[in-house]
Amino acid sequence: MFFLKNILLSENSKIQSFQRGSLDVVLYQLLHPRAKEKESAKTNEIIYGRLSVLDFNERQLEFLMFLRKITFNLDESGFVNFLYEMRKAFSKVFPGFISQLDTAAWEKVSADQSLKELVKGKRVALVGPSQHIVGSHSGERIESYDVVVRLNSQWPVAAHLKKDVGSRMDVLFHCCNNDESIHPVFCDEISSVKLICYELGISTSCLLQKTLEQKIPVQNVTPAYWDLENKLGTLPNTGTVATQLLLDTDLAELHIAGLTYMKDPYYQEYRAKGNQPDLWKNDEMPVKIGPHETQSQFQFIKKLLTTDSRVACDTRLQELLHGD
Repeated sequence: MFFLKNILLSENSKIQSFQRGSLDVVLYQLLHPRAKEKESAKTNEIIYGRLSVLDFNERQLEFLMFLRKITFNLDESGFVNFLYEMRKAFSKVFPGFISQLDTAAWEKVSADQSLKELVKGKRVALVGPSQHIVGSHSGERIESYDVVVRLNSQWPVAAHLKKDVGSRMDVLFHCCNNDESIHPVFCDEISSVKLICYELGISTSCLLQKTLEQKIPVQNVTPAYWDLENKLGTLPNTGTVATQLLLDTDLAELHIAGLTYMKDPYYQEYRAKGNQPDLWKNDEMPVKIGPHETQSQFQFIKKLLTTDSRVACDTRLQELLHGD
């Protein structure tokens, strides 16, 4: 819901003086399906009271009430898709407006911790949840790298998978789209992570609260998602974003394991609503998974990986990149 906050924050100095987390809470309670399930007359009083305190102008209140009305009966998946389509439409009507605000937000956060600093001169392993990595016995090789990067709901690693995917995580990329609860990620083992790169989304407030409690450095990489969306014409998967950002650094080597950029299904233990093997009919890559079109992303990745001498892919990805 970050772009909604941008619309509201851009016009109202009083809202700007509040912590963004407070606005997160208001928007969540006002619009999110999970919050609406628990609401009562008393809840509505609290919501409207907070709106009053934040001093929304009449146009903003009408806008929020309209959103509440048309999203009221949507389930969580429908709500996420609605926000995505609305953001796309808004960007076309007001080109540059949201991206400029995102850039400003990025500049404020990026100084806190830098992915570029963390991986500079390092050998990096980017590990994905593709089913082909199960049984590969790649864990020892993955563990040998200086920095191990994982994606979204890959953490914690199931004990029986560690021989295949390794057991360490130094960097996590998370899209915060609430596809799966973010809470399991913050188990005891998360304390060793050096950086979490996140996209602003429905689960961002929860992620930031958890990282604050556990003193985990974070970096907002939302602009990278937006830049790739503009370039590819579709919302990029987190694996695509992570690959692009890692190769934009001065790392020494990038080893990619268990990641086929949607050519193959995920392994069973990966927690995500997109983990539906029946989407891969006749062993063919789906045209689209949720808001993600797959072919344009794969062609982009193919060009990126085959033209960078620092990249070393596992056997399955090599086959896909150099096949017909």
